[in-house]
Amino acid sequence: MRNTSSNLTLRYPNGTTNSVRLRSKPLNQGADGVIYAAPGGKLALKLYHEPSKDPERPQKIRQMLLAPPDDEGMVHFAWPIAKVEDNKGEFAGYTMPLLPLSEYANLDLLLTRKGRELGKLPQSREFRIRAAGNLARRVAQLHDQGHFIIDLKPANMLVNRRTADIVVVDCDGFAIQGQDSFIPGHQYTTGYIAPEAWQQHAKPETLGEPQDLFALAVIIFQLLNEGLHPYQGVPRGKQAIPTDTQSRIGSDLFAYDTPTNPQIKPSPWSLHNDFPAPLASAFRKAFRSNVQRPTAKDWVSILDKAVSSLKLCASNPDHGFWGGSCVGCQQALVKVNVKRPSPRKPPLPTRRRPPQHPPRVTQPAARAPQPTTTRSGSSPFAQIMSIGFFVLLMVGYFAHLHNEKKIRAEWREEIEAREQARQEAKHEQEELEALRIRNAWREIGNMATAITVHSNFHELPVPINAFSRPASQPPEGPPPIVPHYSVGTFDSYRQLPIIGYSPVNVAWDYHRGKLASIITLDALANDYSEGDQRYAIGANHRVDEWLVHPDSLALYTRKCGFQMNCYNLARTDLNGEERLFKVRDTHVSDGTGHRQTIPPWHFAITASDERAIIADSHRLRIYATAEPDKPIAERAYPDDLQDMHASDLAITPDGQTIFVALSRYRNYGMNYAATVLEYTFTNDQLMLATRFDEIWPNDGSTPAPSVVVSNDGRTLVTGSYRDLEDDSTRYKAMGRTVTAKVAKAGIQIWQRNPETLEWSATGQYTLPRHDLLKTPDNPAAFGYSFNNVLPTSHRFNLDLQLSPDGTTLMSGIELEHTVQYSTIARAWVLDLSTPQPTVSYRLQKTVERRMANMNVDRINPFVRLSNNANEAVLGWAIFGKDALDRNPPGLELSLTAFRLGK
Repeated sequence: MRNTSSNLTLRYPNGTTNSVRLRSKPLNQGADGVIYAAPGGKLALKLYHEPSKDPERPQKIRQMLLAPPDDEGMVHFAWPIAKVEDNKGEFAGYTMPLLPLSEYANLDLLLTRKGRELGKLPQSREFRIRAAGNLARRVAQLHDQGHFIIDLKPANMLVNRRTADIVVVDCDGFAIQGQDSFIPGHQYTTGYIAPEAWQQHAKPETLGEPQDLFALAVIIFQLLNEGLHPYQGVPRGKQAIPTDTQSRIGSDLFAYDTPTNPQIKPSPWSLHNDFPAPLASAFRKAFRSNVQRPTAKDWVSILDKAVSSLKLCASNPDHGFWGGSCVGCQQALVKVNVKRPSPRKPPLPTRRRPPQHPPRVTQPAARAPQPTTTRSGSSPFAQIMSIGFFVLLMVGYFAHLHNEKKIRAEWREEIEAREQARQEAKHEQEELEALRIRNAWREIGNMATAITVHSNFHELPVPINAFSRPASQPPEGPPPIVPHYSVGTFDSYRQLPIIGYSPVNVAWDYHRGKLASIITLDALANDYSEGDQRYAIGANHRVDEWLVHPDSLALYTRKCGFQMNCYNLARTDLNGEERLFKVRDTHVSDGTGHRQTIPPWHFAITASDERAIIADSHRLRIYATAEPDKPIAERAYPDDLQDMHASDLAITPDGQTIFVALSRYRNYGMNYAATVLEYTFTNDQLMLATRFDEIWPNDGSTPAPSVVVSNDGRTLVTGSYRDLEDDSTRYKAMGRTVTAKVAKAGIQIWQRNPETLEWSATGQYTLPRHDLLKTPDNPAAFGYSFNNVLPTSHRFNLDLQLSPDGTTLMSGIELEHTVQYSTIARAWVLDLSTPQPTVSYRLQKTVERRMANMNVDRINPFVRLSNNANEAVLGWAIFGKDALDRNPPGLELSLTAFRLGK
């Protein structure tokens, strides 16, 4: 074993290095190597006993570093993240994420009741089905990258005791598809080897994916059938079948087939008759010869549907069933009569004939004297019997004493075990209560009543930009117009205004055609109608924050240029006249090809459509909409705020009171600051009236960069953060754990004194959950992510919406990602009519992060409060495209309308 006290170097795929020195005891040791916890408690190091023994190993680890499975930001694989080198620079092993092993148990313990008791795992059948689905997800993630496990068995998997999530370990034994070579996996276990490999005397590694799919089906069958192996059954009649499981696999003796196997029948304890038809059909395909086995993704879909249709037993909630009655309760009544051989009777003793002797002649003899006995003596036999009885008596006495001592010791052990179990149950209850409290935010507020649900699929234009795949010849004529996901201001869910545009690429917010239009959606009738509002906005307009003035019907959008940055605010009327309000000078190429990012900026339009207000990162400007060439007023922010960016903008309808939210966010929130500024516009002059960071309550909170104001200008709502903490455990960047600032998101309510015109903080509400502190995304720069289909800017205290009278507030969206490729979108409606705000309703829907026959490219959730605050819509747009270009890209627009109040 190598000297672990020497310095080791961690070499990451991007070329960076880090030195570590191990001094702790090993966490685990096997025939291959030793596993240590690295300093800091975030990583584990596997150091091989003989690194140079297998010359293929360093190349395999290198290829694994370059082709990790897509893990959705979570740790589901003990996958290498850095190569370990010794002090001579030679390969020594690799480092991987350090898992919280106390939260996990080996998957093989989940198969049987006794194993679950030993591993302190739930006895719930639903838990096992969810674990099976999560296992299929892990296998699918690997197969998507071209990797195969080969030695797929429960012992190589860990299951979370609470969530049923699955973590895959011993990944360095897998078959790896690298960037320039394929490296096979040489390990496998009997009982999980596919029949075609066994029958042909071939190594399982030569099969690749079929080997994994067979072993996956075996484990799923065991999880759903109380640990019974699909080739474990009862011989029919006097059939001579192999006694070991692997030989039965090679003989195609699947015991639970339909029609039944003529050589083997199911175990009487099997639950397979309760399986729903799709599940039973999948098992038949998996274990029949010359039939295409279900893929890992097939199993995910099948098991998701199975767990959603599972019924729970009224007598025992751990039991679950699909049929008409609980098979768990029926199984407890199963009795199997086992024929035992009758004991043989002992043979009768044979009578022996007495020996024959010749007749004897009796001679008279002299009478011998009789021996005399005394009462004081006894025979030697009696003495021996007396001693033996005494010895037996003493042995029995001491045996009694020993047995009593043993009984007392067992009694004490039982008492101690009961006390330990009681303490563990108490501790588990405390943990569950703490977990309930931490998760209580999900249930805050009464669920709003859904009025109607709308969903529709729209075919998208063929992409034309350089980032897209080569496409077929674009159709002649103008590109089709499709609805953008953002909903404008509305009075009724029967008339939802949506802008129609032609995207440059799938999921992009940039228009490419010559015309845009306003589409009205009737969410109840599922009807889209395109009216007469058409705008000749041309290409390069960004439409995610569009605005149509209700009186002039002029359309306001951001107009973009070099590197898709937005440099102007565009006003387009129905006659096609375009007016541009310059925000920044347009960048030009410097020849390097480097990205030149424009800082964020926001705009607002007065109710009369006479003035446009623009807040960029350095100043506030007001334009007359009839004269876009020069602002009529402008003012720079205070000098100490010049390093901040504009994050939000709110105005009163007349535009005489303006609020700008500024923020600075660097180093994952560790360098964060925010404030809100109030400006007044009178006599063509802009004046700074209030700095809210100077009057902020001294209660441990800090401003968040969001602001909304009522029409009368007397009620103001700003975002806030409370209980700020440094988190060094949950967040990662570029595969490495980083320290980030977390806090509880909240809102701060302000009321203006009508006489003094001063603001006072009157109430606040905080969502009881720590989350990553963040600021809004930049709406003026190209921000599409190729690695994350979900935008991360939606938070409870960002993108706030306030009713015109200032009594109802809609929060921003909270997104919770689940392990079943689903995302739960939530928003809350708060009542501000009382001094202390309260949550009135919770809007909640679940979106599936999948589309049929398509890869999801992006998902945009949205929420909108009606003008009268009596209704709200919550929805999402799912953009998808066919990776093989067999079908055109598409947009699935779904939303739910909710009624607020009576």
